[in-house]
Formats: sequence, C-alpha cells, structure tokens
Amino acid sequence: MEVERSSQRGVQFRLAGGAGIWYNLRRQDKGANQEMVTFEYKGVVEMKGETKAFGQNGFTKRDLVVGNPPDSPSMYPNPVLFTFKKDRCALLDPVNVGDPVKIQFTIDGRKWDGPNGVRYFTDLTGWKIEVLNANGTSTEPVPAPPEVPDVPMDEGDPDNLPF
Repeated sequence: MEVERSSQRGVQFRLAGGAGIWYNLRRQDKGANQEMVTFEYKGVVEMKGETKAFGQNGFTKRDLVVGNPPDSPSMYPNPVLFTFKKDRCALLDPVNVGDPVKIQFTIDGRKWDGPNGVRYFTDLTGWKIEVLNANGTSTEPVPAPPEVPDVPMDEGDPDNLPF
C-alpha cells in the first residue's frame, strides 16, 4: 500500500497493483459521537439496476456496477457492485451506462445465522455519486461566491477603510 497523505480527517492511499486508483478514507461525523469511514471509487458505469422493494416496511435498494476507468493500466476488468439503499436510490436516476463516475461509499458487513450455518455478507453501500467530465472533474455546478455587500466609504479620507 502506498500512502500519499494523511491527516486527522483522513488518509489517501493506493493498493499495490491497484490500477492507479486512489482510495480516500475519511471520517464523517454522524452525530451522537458516531463516525463513519467513507471511501471513494472512480470508474465507468457498466450496469444500473432497477429499484427493488423488499418486505412490508418499504425497504428499497438499487444496484450499480462500476468498472475500470478508461485510463486504467489494469489489463483485467474489475467490475465492482455498489448498493444504494432507501432514499439514496434516487441518486442513480440521472446516471447512465457509460458515464464516468465518482462514488462515495461505506463498507457494511452483517452476520446471518441460518439453517445451513452462519454466513457473512459484505456490501459497498453508496452514499453519494457524481458524474464526471471526460477530464475527471465533477459535472456538479460550483456554487456561486457569496455576494459582498456594498459598504459606503468616506471618499474624503483615503485611510478610512471599512475594516
């Protein structure tokens, strides 16, 4: 593993032979003294599933498969399945197959004790997705800078600055 930078808020690293893809670990405050570690992955959308509902409680999920970016030095395909749950399913509506994307996700695991024994499951749960331009930058609009209020100045005294 190669670490590029580290701070109290997170670490950016690349796995050996990781096709040049950098992963970001960030701590995000969930409130009530809870934190979650998120990761970022960049690639190209290979498949976008339909939203599926489960059970009586209205639980929904939607799958997205993201493959290697076009500039990846990897000679093998690496399709990765991400799951968007509940209200996050709608985040995939504007995304199309073939779009370059950046996904922010968490790794979730759970244990199931069934009739055939204990099984463990791991999900990559999507929290945010951005469609990228061809050069790898986000297509999300940059917020406009806040307006600076007009401050009247006394024009008779050039040293009378408003601060």
